[in-house]
Amino acid sequence: MQPMIRQYEVDTDRYAKCVATSKRVRFDIDRDVIRGRSFDFTTRFLPDGLSKVDRLDFLTSDEQRLLSQVQGRTYANIFGLVERYINVKMLDRSRDHWFGDQVALEALVRFSDEELKHQELFRRVEALAGRDPSAVRQALLAVHGIGRETADSIALYAAGLPLFVIDAYTRRVFSRLGLVEGGEPYDTLQRRFMDALPRDAALFNDYHAQIVNHAKDVCRKRPLCDRCPLTSVCPRVGVIP
Repeated sequence: MQPMIRQYEVDTDRYAKCVATSKRVRFDIDRDVIRGRSFDFTTRFLPDGLSKVDRLDFLTSDEQRLLSQVQGRTYANIFGLVERYINVKMLDRSRDHWFGDQVALEALVRFSDEELKHQELFRRVEALAGRDPSAVRQALLAVHGIGRETADSIALYAAGLPLFVIDAYTRRVFSRLGLVEGGEPYDTLQRRFMDALPRDAALFNDYHAQIVNHAKDVCRKRPLCDRCPLTSVCPRVGVIP
């Protein structure tokens, strides 16, 4: 049995116009879009007409700005994902022209190339938005009710920014180890950890999670020292026998 070969009527002129337009308006991400600029965290990332944060009158101006920034990054991530599906669809449609109309094939390949560029653009936008952890932190701290620990937890766990979280568990474990006094200001302790470790969000995430687990399971308020893997090096500062 002979395989069935699908025949298509191709409007080559329409595809040729797409190719011509692609050549004429081809853009460069760095030269034409980013142009050496960075995000200003003192402003909103999306226009009010799109984000609608101005309608949320129960939020302060700082809270509306922060929400707009969250929306902006979410917008970039969602559209970056959508572009992937578009690209897959274009490549799938191109198979009908692999050995057929090469103008049509070129048009679809160029379309796919533009979609790949859009994906890269959205990745670059996300990278720019997360480049300055201190700016994100200050934006969070400007929101009423958010303190340093909460701001850094959001920045680390939600935004993937390299900010080490200092909490009661961290103070407890490391004061018993004799490495800190335990009552130091938050920023002082955070600086000590961040100066001693590589600036890596994944590392900070895992390190802090292990501290929390250890403090909950072993180094409790009433510690289970006989179960502690650090017994040989822990002076048990402040631990009552």
